[in-house]
Amino acid sequence: MHGYMGKILHVDLSNSELSEIQTQPYAEKYLGGRGLASRLYWEKVTPDVKAFDPENRLLFMTGPLLATGAQGAARMSVSGKSPMAYPEGYCYGSLGGYFPADLKRSGWDGIVIDGRAEKPVYLLINNDGVEIRDASWLWGQSAYKVQELLQQEHGDKIRFVTTGIAGEKLVRTAIIFASQEGAVTAGFGAVMASKNLKAIAVRGTRSPTVADPARLKELNRYTLKIRNTVSLAVTPRLGATNHGHVLEQVHSSDALVESRLELPVLAEGPFGGGQDAVMRSEAARNLALQKGDIQATGLQKPEAPGGPGSPHRDGALSVLPCPGYHAGWDRQCASGPGSGSPVYPPLPWNSHSSCYQ
Repeated sequence: MHGYMGKILHVDLSNSELSEIQTQPYAEKYLGGRGLASRLYWEKVTPDVKAFDPENRLLFMTGPLLATGAQGAARMSVSGKSPMAYPEGYCYGSLGGYFPADLKRSGWDGIVIDGRAEKPVYLLINNDGVEIRDASWLWGQSAYKVQELLQQEHGDKIRFVTTGIAGEKLVRTAIIFASQEGAVTAGFGAVMASKNLKAIAVRGTRSPTVADPARLKELNRYTLKIRNTVSLAVTPRLGATNHGHVLEQVHSSDALVESRLELPVLAEGPFGGGQDAVMRSEAARNLALQKGDIQATGLQKPEAPGGPGSPHRDGALSVLPCPGYHAGWDRQCASGPGSGSPVYPPLPWNSHSSCYQ
């Protein structure tokens, strides 16, 4: 099966057991790492499971383009029930850095983590070899110190994900930190620590196969051509919209959105068609949401806490837009009636997560 290594690592920390899940039955029905992770989550985790329960699953999943040499394919999906969502619900985050590609090169398309270890442990993955090791020497250390210690133990080329002291203390906004300063939000650092899993260290030396290497090279050349055609300046504020890549300039003003978009119409090349109009509309909508103008997005604003339009069944919360969050329009903040502020602070501009109840 091209694009995948063919197997997913299943780790049962409660019983210290390792097993394999075949990728193909899932990859044939579900799209990319996010699709596989979502299916594997819903197979196991019931609605009554809490984020810090051993029964919650933490999933690291790659897609078919990662590690193939495809331009821009460098990220993986991290999923599970989030303690940062209110009420707690399924979330996914996008993790970059060196770790995703090395996990794929080690022979695994992803990792599914169940249970809770009796004491702090970390996973060591060296190609097909997988070990659950004692992590007492890493517990209590910051994320940067864990990086230093893992490199001292396993060499400078080891790639990793870890949680810091905030995760160990089950701070609900704790991140997972990765090689090359990658990070994923949604409180998954706390979920990781709740399982007594301090880190995952990986080293991989292989690559997935590609069905048509010549066409992939052609696509890469075309991608670079587009990149060289458009000059984009993306500020942290625009990066938070997750659509900053389609904006060349946004003017600061009290107006909703004043933007000048200069994108090539993709009339030729592997994809064809004029996709720029779709991207323009989507970018404008997300910027409107980020600025708090619900009406301009075309979305329905809740009439009152628990009233029509509110997604919360208990009627106790209203919904407000979240400045600073990944502003896909599925991302909103929960606030107490009349509080006027989000329950949780805004995420870093380069973070990415989305939650669903």
